Amino acid sequence: MLHSRQRRLLQILLLSPTFVSDQQLGDMLKVSLRTIQREIQSLRGILSRHGLKIVRKTGSGMAIEGREEDKQRLLKSLNEMEKYRLYSPEERQEGLIFDLLLAGEPVKLYAFSRKYNVTEATISLDLDKLEHWFAEAGLKLIRKPGWGVFLEGTEQQKRMALSKFLHQGTTFEEWLALFQNEGQASQHPLGFLVRDRLLKFLDIEHIWAVERAVREVLDGCDAILLTDRGYVNLVIHLLLAVERIKRGAKYEGELSRNLPSEAMEMLPLAREIASRLEGALSLPIPEMEIGYIALHLSGAAISKEHPMETPESGRMFELAQQFIQSVERELGVPLLGDAILFEGLLAHLIPAMGRLENGLQIHNPMLKEIRERYPEVFDACRKAVSKQFPYAVPDDEIGYLALHVGAALIRRREGRRFRTVVVCAGGFGTSSYLTARLKNEVPYLDIVGIVSVTELKKWLSEQEHIDLIVSTVPISFADDHRVVVVHPFLQKEDLAAIEWTLSRMRVDDFPVQEAKEPSPSALSLARSGEGMMQILRNLQVFDGVNVSRPVLESLCLLLAGWGKIRDLRALCRDIKKREAQGGLIINDLALIHAKSEGVSELLMAVFRLSSPVDWRNDADEKRRVSTFLLLAAPPTAPKEHIDLIGQISAALIEDDFVALLKRGSIKKIRKSLEFLLSEELISRTNVCLKGVHGP
Repeated sequence: MLHSRQRRLLQILLLSPTFVSDQQLGDMLKVSLRTIQREIQSLRGILSRHGLKIVRKTGSGMAIEGREEDKQRLLKSLNEMEKYRLYSPEERQEGLIFDLLLAGEPVKLYAFSRKYNVTEATISLDLDKLEHWFAEAGLKLIRKPGWGVFLEGTEQQKRMALSKFLHQGTTFEEWLALFQNEGQASQHPLGFLVRDRLLKFLDIEHIWAVERAVREVLDGCDAILLTDRGYVNLVIHLLLAVERIKRGAKYEGELSRNLPSEAMEMLPLAREIASRLEGALSLPIPEMEIGYIALHLSGAAISKEHPMETPESGRMFELAQQFIQSVERELGVPLLGDAILFEGLLAHLIPAMGRLENGLQIHNPMLKEIRERYPEVFDACRKAVSKQFPYAVPDDEIGYLALHVGAALIRRREGRRFRTVVVCAGGFGTSSYLTARLKNEVPYLDIVGIVSVTELKKWLSEQEHIDLIVSTVPISFADDHRVVVVHPFLQKEDLAAIEWTLSRMRVDDFPVQEAKEPSPSALSLARSGEGMMQILRNLQVFDGVNVSRPVLESLCLLLAGWGKIRDLRALCRDIKKREAQGGLIINDLALIHAKSEGVSELLMAVFRLSSPVDWRNDADEKRRVSTFLLLAAPPTAPKEHIDLIGQISAALIEDDFVALLKRGSIKKIRKSLEFLLSEELISRTNVCLKGVHGP
């Protein structure tokens, strides 16, 4: 039987009208690319039995190919499996959170055991793991033998925890897309996942009934308009309220009698929404819930006629200015003159203060990424709100303020390119891979040099100006504020460090220079063309390789007798010397490379092993490797030849290229290389011709 992730993977591909990349699938299912590739491999059998197959398209991803009736038959089969579903530990624990937050009375372990088809001991272990989650929400998990399990906490804490739970793993934009395209968003992979998450816990008809009731009432109201975020929060609140009412939740008191004046003005609108829900779902909406609807409306409503003119707008003007000034002092970066920042903060603060005053929840699915990407900005915003805001501000709200400030820092460097040198101790393969990642992830870097540590001091002395030094090793003799030490694989924290370093540079820290591309000579182009031909004719692919220890010697022996090998021992020695500095491993493919007297021309070889072997990466960690890519060049190879080798290393950031090296025929690999290398050659030729003929 398929487990839940395999079912969801199949459903996404079956419902998607377009190709879906491995990266998209990994992001949607919250797993690694390796896991996606492994799961896809395991699903080929069931697809084949239904007359279907996975097809891949370079640059686009994958899709399921076959007759539409066969796809529908498989979808129906997957839906049937839901009746006998096996819950993963993660799904079971999510279900327990939802059940306990909605429970009106203690629930016995036996009831959970029957629902999730596991032993009471397993449920008990699950609850142990969930205690921390509940504690973070201010709730205490109580377990009493013979009585059951329940949560101790206030009504407001439970509502906040429920809303936080339903927002987990989804973005605000995905919710909005789903609600605005009733049901249609589920035909897109991202919309499908939001719908899939909702259907784990809520009735699909209730979802559309609630959204429809809110939309119709607000469409008929000429006075106010909800912010998009306020609209999503209100619909989610009502979905959870309906589920609580269905499960017999007990309501005490009438919140509507103790509402602030702004919320009292919204009561007629709240009653109209409640009345529509009662008619659509045949459920009585308690007075307490009507009060909460009014709070949501007042906290997120803006005037249709004068959206920026509210009784509070004058106070918000002053608060926005004070906040920006405080952040300026914390960061040491001038921001007060940024009109876009000021207007954006003002538009955000008006509904935000309504939420804070009324104690309404807000959830920021990007909070973790914001904290990792802009740690200094987040801390500066936290300190600023503690000084300027009259209410306690949750981290989710601070995260949104940090986004406004982060965007302002990015605007400060718009239109400029930063002259950057890459320093890498790992050789031309690793440095080319790192450079390709930098160009892809930080496009405003103008990488003007790739040098070794020993070359750097002399190289810097010959340059007019360098803004940034990105290095895989510490640099003792350069200005600390211009050096960012990164991992060769360029991790998230490295990107955050680069962006932060650039954001702190004042405008007068460096001259604005127009990037000039040197015009290559005809001789240089000829060398590039010759290097390309060497790679294409000196490409070898070895399948089903059985290796013994030592691994490198086993691989090199396969090259014995090849005419382009001058000295096999020298080649093996030089590769070993280079690999001693640390290896580059992408998934289960290892790059080995060297400059060596052992070869007379550029050389590329792919070794596909019959069974994986242990290999050490640049962090000296053991990894399982099933494919080796060898790139070698003679020490006398001109710069143009080394650049071509670098382009091949840089292409390893593309999943399709790595997959081709691991499984493609030599003909397909050669064709891909020809396209990759000739594209750069054509570009350089055009630059040369432009230099000859003028603009």
